[in-house]
Amino acid sequence: MHGNNRHIILTETDQELLEAGYKSGKTTNFRQRCHCILLSAQGKSIAQISEILGESRQTIYAWFNRFEEKGYEGLFRAPGGGRPTILKIENKNEVERIKEIVSQHPQQLKQAIPLIEDEFSRSFCKQTLIRFLKKTIGPSSDLEE
Repeated sequence: MHGNNRHIILTETDQELLEAGYKSGKTTNFRQRCHCILLSAQGKSIAQISEILGESRQTIYAWFNRFEEKGYEGLFRAPGGGRPTILKIENKNEVERIKEIVSQHPQQLKQAIPLIEDEFSRSFCKQTLIRFLKKTIGPSSDLEE
């Protein structure tokens, strides 16, 4: 398998960025990706890197491809992951309507939830509503915990 011999060649700038990312990157995943590229530049094979990091060869290849296509920036997590929000802060009309419904039941969010769910055809729990309200109006003693 000649793919096992694939190595990344780094510029001095890339080397410095990756070392800094490996030492002080924000997330474990990012630090691990930096480490992967650094190991490759040191001459480690895909199989060795896979064993060291505990990741599949396919994952290592994917990181190599991202680094070769986008450089250092390609190792960061791509936006758009995770579950889409149920209640969107960007929709001002929706925010105002939800605030209006909640203001009618400020001490009884469980009573406001069915009204909001019916109006917007979305299902959510009380904690989701509390998080939404904290983001839009800030923490308040009126919100049930």
